[in-house]
Amino acid sequence: MFRESLSGSSEGRSEFVFTETPGEVIEDLIDSAETAYRIVGSTFGINPEIVHSTNHCIDVVDVMGDHLCNELDKGYEAAPMFVTYGFMPHEYISLYPPNSDRRIIADPTWQQFLPASERTSDKPKVLIGTPTEVGKQLSSYGFTPEQVAIWSSR
Repeated sequence: MFRESLSGSSEGRSEFVFTETPGEVIEDLIDSAETAYRIVGSTFGINPEIVHSTNHCIDVVDVMGDHLCNELDKGYEAAPMFVTYGFMPHEYISLYPPNSDRRIIADPTWQQFLPASERTSDKPKVLIGTPTEVGKQLSSYGFTPEQVAIWSSR
C-alpha cells in the first residue's frame, strides 16, 4: 500500500531540464498524475484538466502513489509528504526510483499555490525533480526562499 511504503505527450511539462531525474521516471510520474487527475476529477465532479490546480492534493497523491507503487510494479518506493503551506495542509510525493538513493519530489497539485492568473499551460502540471531542482523551479516562478523550503528542505 502506498501510504505504508517507504523502505508520450509533452502537455503540462515545463522547459526546465531535469538533469538528475531519469526520463522513464518522469514519464511514469506524469502518467500516474494523469491517471489520478482523471479518477479524482470523476469522483468529485471536477474537470480532470484543472484538478492539478485544485486543493485536492491528498486525493491526487493517494491515487498517484497507489498507481506508482502498485499498478506500475517497477519497484518504486514512494511516500506521501505532509507539509503546511501557510495555514493550508498540503501533500506531495517523495519517490525513490529502483536502484537509486536519489530522492525525487513529485507534486501534482503545486499550482494551487499560484494566483489563478498564473496557472497557465506553460507551467508543468506536475512539479518533478530532486529537491534542488524543485527549489530552482519554484524560485523561477516567484516563490520566496521560505516557500521553496517547504518542498526542498525535507
